[in-house]
Amino acid sequence: MQSKKPVTTKFRPKRKKINILRLSLLVVIGLVVAYFVVSAVKIVNLNKEKAEIEEKNKELKETVEDLTQQLEIINTDRYMEGLARKRLKLVHANEILFILPDLRVNEDDETVGPTDMAIQEAQKLVEAKEAEEAEKAKEEEEKAKSEEKSEDDSKDKDSEDKDKSDDSGGGNG
Repeated sequence: MQSKKPVTTKFRPKRKKINILRLSLLVVIGLVVAYFVVSAVKIVNLNKEKAEIEEKNKELKETVEDLTQQLEIINTDRYMEGLARKRLKLVHANEILFILPDLRVNEDDETVGPTDMAIQEAQKLVEAKEAEEAEKAKEEEEKAKSEEKSEDDSKDKDSEDKDKSDDSGGGNG
């Protein structure tokens, strides 16, 4: 019988080589699989993003269509005439314009109609006129005071002149 030792020693280095090759092959396959998994995840995310962008693009196209229709309506003569009548209170040559007070639901409403604007302008004119009258009254008072003061000064000068002449005449004589 022969010994088993030389046979086993010959196969051991081959097993190590086979194990290293298997391990390196598994690592390479694992890296390739990981790369494909990561790529697949990226593709799924990009497809979701593409779907969102397409949906947003669809909404924007609808908005553009709506705005185009509104622009066509706004550019018509009939719309412009209605707008001029409503907001600017313009009328044709043979028409009469009646301006009625604005009816509001509550007093806190910030909208100001043409009647309110007219009332505000009238109030401003009245306030300006009152301010002018008050200023004129102040100027007249200042003039009266300055005239009184100048009259008092002239009287004082006249009396001082008389006093000086009396003093000088009385001392010499």
